[in-house]
Parts: sequence; structure tokens; C-alpha cells
Amino acid sequence: MAVDQHAEVTLRFRPGLATKYGSVRDLVRDKVKHSPKKGWQIAEAMGMSEADLCRKLNPTDQKRSFSVENLEQYIRAEGDLDPVYYLVETFIVNSDAAEKQHKINELERMVAELKDQLRKQ
Repeated sequence: MAVDQHAEVTLRFRPGLATKYGSVRDLVRDKVKHSPKKGWQIAEAMGMSEADLCRKLNPTDQKRSFSVENLEQYIRAEGDLDPVYYLVETFIVNSDAAEKQHKINELERMVAELKDQLRKQ
């Protein structure tokens, strides 16, 4: 049986993560902070203590960093794909083109609303 070496994937997500966060660690830190779960619950699901998770997410702690393995643990534990979307947006999607397209879409929406309001008059 032959296996196709190339696969095509379509991702649908709202752009903006790359402009909101400076790094994947910033994004994960914010998501943990605002999660409905307690920090210790997330840390436990990742196989570490809450204190260790806090240290790894602290940008000033140079001794412990949030590794790729930690990122994988977080995604598995939380089922949160935003870190993946952040990376896609940062390194694959042309953010200039995406921003321009967002502005075009917003203008098209505004023009449609204006046309509706003019028809009603």
C-alpha cells in the first residue's frame, strides 16, 4: 500500500494571536491564568507541580524554560490548539496579507451596512 507523502490541511481560525502575544509562552501563561481550571489541575495534567509550571511560564526565570515537550503536554492536557494556531500565524501565514484581508473584509461589511441603511431611507 502506497502512502501519500504530502497532505493538505485547511485551518480555520481567527487571526490575531500573533499580534496579541509576543511568544507561545506568553499565550500559554495567559491561557493558564484565565482558565476556568485551577493552575494545579492544569499542572497535574501536564505531569508537574503548579510551582514548576509557574516557574516555567515566568519569562524572567532563566533556569527553567517552557520547553517544546512542555508545550506538547499543555496541548494534550488542555486540548487547546491556540498555541499551534499562534505558530502557524507567526511563521506560515503572511501577517501583512492577513491584516490587509481583515481590513478589506471589515470595509466590505461596513459598505454593506451603509447600503442597507441608505435603502431604508
